Amino acid sequence: YEPFGDMARVMSRSRTGRSFAKVEDLGVKHQAGESVWVRGRLQSIRVKGGSCFLVLRQDSFNTVQAVFFKDKERPEFSQQMIKYLKTLTQESII
Repeated sequence: YEPFGDMARVMSRSRTGRSFAKVEDLGVKHQAGESVWVRGRLQSIRVKGGSCFLVLRQDSFNTVQAVFFKDKERPEFSQQMIKYLKTLTQESII
């Protein structure tokens, strides 16, 4: 997979080996600072300067906020990522 961007449909053609966490389990089965993979629908997005705040929804009731901050070590990558995040629409699967 590319670092970011629109992906082709997977359609069970390949396996990534990723294990996705349920939002309802965050804080219960996963500790603060632990890296996890989460998949959900984009409920809302707010881009402000060098940061982006995304609210992801799983099922009907479980939401989590994801944050992207501009990286001072890789500013060109960060600008591309923020530019891409601005193009996402609500209900996009992330």
